[in-house]
Amino acid sequence: MEEFRPIVADSVVLWLVNNRVVSSDDFVRRGPACALKDPTRRRVIKAYEARMDTRVRHPLFGYQASYRRILEIQAR
Repeated sequence: MEEFRPIVADSVVLWLVNNRVVSSDDFVRRGPACALKDPTRRRVIKAYEARMDTRVRHPLFGYQASYRRILEIQAR
C-alpha cells in the first residue's frame, strides 16, 4: 500500500483541503485529540471511494483498472 499512498490517500486529502471541502471547522477537538465530525467523515469517505474507483492504465500490464483492483493485484 505504501507506494500507492501518495496517489490515492494523499491526493484525496489535498483535493479535499484545496477545494475547501474540509476546513478546520469540520473537526471536533477534545484536549490534544481531534476527530472529524460525522458529515465531514462521510464526505471524506465518499471522496476516497471515488478515487479508488478511478480507472488508470496499469504500467506493467497495460490494461485499465481501478486503483482498487490495482491494489488487489499488488497484494497478490
